[in-house]
Amino acid sequence: MEIVVEKIIPVRKQDSKVKAFCSVRIGEIMINDIRLMESKNGMFIAFPSKTIQFRGQTSYVPYCEIVDKKLLKEVHHIVYTAYTEKI
Repeated sequence: MEIVVEKIIPVRKQDSKVKAFCSVRIGEIMINDIRLMESKNGMFIAFPSKTIQFRGQTSYVPYCEIVDKKLLKEVHHIVYTAYTEKI
């Protein structure tokens, strides 16, 4: 299955946890607004999500997810590589 980063936009704010926004095509499926995030445990990708309030607590529910761990790891690697090449 072909995985292509169609677009990547680095975030230039130094103190931002969001390092880039990107669009990724996996086969015939395009996922827009994926975020490359930095945390104390390293970089990760976050998929587009909506915010919901339930019993006074805020939760984030992703619109889509990659369930296959191997595919998720591969997408993360490709996004991170595209980001390092862009900056």
